[in-house]
Amino acid sequence: MKTRHARTALAEINVTPLVDVMLVLLIIFMVTAPLMQQGIDVNLPKAKEKELPPDERISIVIRNGGAIFLNDNPYRNRI
Repeated sequence: MKTRHARTALAEINVTPLVDVMLVLLIIFMVTAPLMQQGIDVNLPKAKEKELPPDERISIVIRNGGAIFLNDNPYRNRI
């Protein structure tokens, strides 16, 4: 006479492959980290500075009371 054994689900997770992958990633990062310190030399173009005339400059001032001034003129919020 055959007896039936109840099969249960295996609840354990095999972490050996996970540890293997993490160790490989750790070694890769340890090898490549010193290489990242060097960097690459890049020749950037020089920008020409242009001084704005005083009539094209904009100044915005916000005072303690919340008053806003645009080019020394009071500005009202349009809310």
